[in-house]
Amino acid sequence: MTCCAPARKCLSMPHTEFAPHPTLTPNIACFWTLEADQLAYNQHAILPDSYLELVINCGAPLLLETNGTQAELPSVMLTRLQQAPLKLRATGDVHLIGVRLYAWQNRIDLPQSANPIIGLDGIWNDFAQTLQTTFHRNGQAEAVQTLQQFVKSLPHHPHPDLSIIQKAGEQLYRTNGMVRMSDLVAQAHLSPRQFERRFKHFTGLSPNTLAR
Repeated sequence: MTCCAPARKCLSMPHTEFAPHPTLTPNIACFWTLEADQLAYNQHAILPDSYLELVINCGAPLLLETNGTQAELPSVMLTRLQQAPLKLRATGDVHLIGVRLYAWQNRIDLPQSANPIIGLDGIWNDFAQTLQTTFHRNGQAEAVQTLQQFVKSLPHHPHPDLSIIQKAGEQLYRTNGMVRMSDLVAQAHLSPRQFERRFKHFTGLSPNTLAR
């Protein structure tokens, strides 16, 4: 596994990125790790960007601060595409391992929720304990490799229409949203309404919203 330079600064703090296995690149931009002390971490916010982030916490508990109140976050969480900064507050040293996912990803099932951060349970809770042990015994590189193998093992069933949306999404990412919607619609061989409906079905957002 090799480190890769960040294409976009999705996290507002220095972090290390790892290139995904080629079989995962249609869904995953990178794996990453972040380590910081409590004071440094709490000076930053999680900035909006065009990616989903799956995060496994291997350090002190994190709190989500909203309107002056704080709620403890689960050890495995998924941050949705957001349109406003999120304030996360650490209660001690921070050790995070994450997966940066494209908007159209189909590797990880997303629970139905309007919350900006979704807790993942079941097999993810069990795996988190394994990953935390690996991280503290063998370091971040082996922990990321363990996470990557776990993600590769997850069952996924690509939808026949997903490739159309993936190609459109890749153009949006590649051009930072600077592409005409009419061109994307034409390439998809769909009507504008069909294209927008399918795009929103697979990403949760309209193509114009993701472009912005």
